[in-house]
Amino acid sequence: MPAPFLPEFLSDRLCAERWPFIADLARLERAILDVFHAADAPAPGVEALRAVPSEEWPALRLRTHPAVEIVDSEWRVANILRAIEQGQEWKDPTPEKASVLVWRQNAQVHYRDLELPERDALTVVSRGASLATICDAVAAAAEEPEHLAQIGRLLARWLADGIIVSVDDVTSRTFRNSASPSEARK
Repeated sequence: MPAPFLPEFLSDRLCAERWPFIADLARLERAILDVFHAADAPAPGVEALRAVPSEEWPALRLRTHPAVEIVDSEWRVANILRAIEQGQEWKDPTPEKASVLVWRQNAQVHYRDLELPERDALTVVSRGASLATICDAVAAAAEEPEHLAQIGRLLARWLADGIIVSVDDVTSRTFRNSASPSEARK
């Protein structure tokens, strides 16, 4: 298991001259390990959110699951890691700022590149923001004129991937009431 200080160590070594992206790659690999070992929390499903009255949606407070991390880097290292995992040949990336979402779902760790509007929205979500604040973050960073459609797609994806959890009493109560009997006992 890589040590938490490995990215900093690698950035100051000779290997960083040959592979200047090596510290960012180590940071991504460390995030994958951390997410795998992170605490678990019940994630709401679409039906649980549908049970929340529409007038309460703006105040609905959400937070990212404990097994979610965003890795910011100066290189697109997710492409390298994906190629290595698939046994494919990889090429040195060109310098390009990138953010990678790392999350665990059903004991499986996943990762993917993030575009700026989603990255900004997830940063707000990680602080336990209201849905209204999350919508404002998406609208501020989005290039497409139909912000509502983009917000709907992001929320649906986050729910399907188990990326968000509830942090307020209204949704927690609703989620517990809509959980399966075995989940409700936990």
